[in-house]
Amino acid sequence: MEGEEYTASVWAKSLTLGYPAETLLNIWWLDAANNYLSGAWIQGPDVDNEWVEAVFPTLVAPAGAANLDFNLIGTRLHGDVNDPRYPNSVNGVAYDDLSLVAVPEPMTLCLLGLGGLMLRRKKA
Repeated sequence: MEGEEYTASVWAKSLTLGYPAETLLNIWWLDAANNYLSGAWIQGPDVDNEWVEAVFPTLVAPAGAANLDFNLIGTRLHGDVNDPRYPNSVNGVAYDDLSLVAVPEPMTLCLLGLGGLMLRRKKA
């Protein structure tokens, strides 16, 4: 895991009755004994009241990382949740189907590409 790059995405929508909300991913990198190494708040895209795929910037595991822990959080961008004009307003974001995927190393991608070319050549 140390030094590996990861991409994170999740389906999200705002719960703020017509107001956009901010998607936030909180990452904690842990060592093999689950001791905290480092962490970060990563801002994703703003979302409205329709489901959209929110893609976060690439994450890189620090030295010594063996595990990670995370939280998905959403905050309201505009307005006041206590405003009486919005009695059913909720401060946050609904999330579904989180995906956290390791980005292949360049050499792995190169080998996969060469393998595909070899298979294509044998069929001809």
